[in-house]
Amino acid sequence: MKRIFLFLSLCLVFASVGMAQTDNEDENQLSEKVDTITILKSTFGRYYSLDGEVLTMHKLADVLKKGNEKSYRMFLGGYSLYATSFVLAAGGGYFLGYEAVNYVT
Repeated sequence: MKRIFLFLSLCLVFASVGMAQTDNEDENQLSEKVDTITILKSTFGRYYSLDGEVLTMHKLADVLKKGNEKSYRMFLGGYSLYATSFVLAAGGGYFLGYEAVNYVT
């Protein structure tokens, strides 16, 4: 009985994850031409370009603000998480390095 319950639970989890990945067709249909922002991956991170011009984060925010309010809000949420994680990583690196110096000397 436990195996059947576990199997059905896993099937439900996999089905819900699979259904969460599908797109809503009505949301993706646009009536006007939209410029495409491409993501360029490099060894030191990602760069965003629009019509061959590399965008800084401020320019990217301006483009999203003018073009699509929903994507702009998602960008702001991601950017705030990026800034928070950068501060925590810098603090953690400092304390790790501070303790490593004590062990080395």
